[in-house]
Amino acid sequence: ELEPAEDLRFGELYLGGLEGQHTSALRDDPTGFAERWKKAPARVRFPGGESMRDVARRAWAGLDEVYNRYPNGHVLVVSHMFAISALLCRILGVSVGRFRMFCVDVGSLSTVQLDAKGFRLLVLNDIGHLERMRDIPVRLFGALPAVRTADDEIADLERAIDRARSR
Repeated sequence: ELEPAEDLRFGELYLGGLEGQHTSALRDDPTGFAERWKKAPARVRFPGGESMRDVARRAWAGLDEVYNRYPNGHVLVVSHMFAISALLCRILGVSVGRFRMFCVDVGSLSTVQLDAKGFRLLVLNDIGHLERMRDIPVRLFGALPAVRTADDEIADLERAIDRARSR
């Protein structure tokens, strides 16, 4: 039986000085950061934070360790959009700079089979389980994530539910 364990390598992209700021901080930034991020997201590092390559390296190290520890078992890894997208890029053999090719909704499930033969993507971005939660009240926020709390995770899940409702 597995015990839950926190592994910070599966944490979200660290935004450095932009953590907790409103998304308009990106649009209004006179340094041109947003434009550089659009053009080369793998290489561009958030001011005082990480790049997508950084996220990919640390998340991959975590996944590699989990696989080596439990090569014949089923393991659930709970993570965040950028980390999941970075892992999917590596698993599918595409540049981490192409992470936008995946939609990773908050609260979604993606399933990867790992064995001696390699990787196989079984499910991507399944949100069917969120349909049962349609009646949960939704609060919307327009800020970049700060240090994550349980309330942040709940708010993210509520936003995912709202998106699912509007489809």
